[in-house]
Amino acid sequence: MSADWKKDWRGLIEGDREAFRRLYEKSVDELFNYASRITKDEGLIEDGIQDLYIKLWERRARLPVEAHPKAYLYTSIRNNLIRVM
Repeated sequence: MSADWKKDWRGLIEGDREAFRRLYEKSVDELFNYASRITKDEGLIEDGIQDLYIKLWERRARLPVEAHPKAYLYTSIRNNLIRVM
């Protein structure tokens, strides 16, 4: 795991909007591609990713500091899509 991912994850938890933006930009395309293997409904995927990032920001103080950011994001988008499908 890149140190940049961890740094941006910690920044998100601390409320750093720039770190949040970088985390989004690093992951949005990968998350979309991953989610496309779960469903072909692009609207559902886009909504799921948006919902994921809204929840991340709203709940940032409760996020696990030592989490692996990529794994956390992949698991979260999968769970979000399964929940709404």
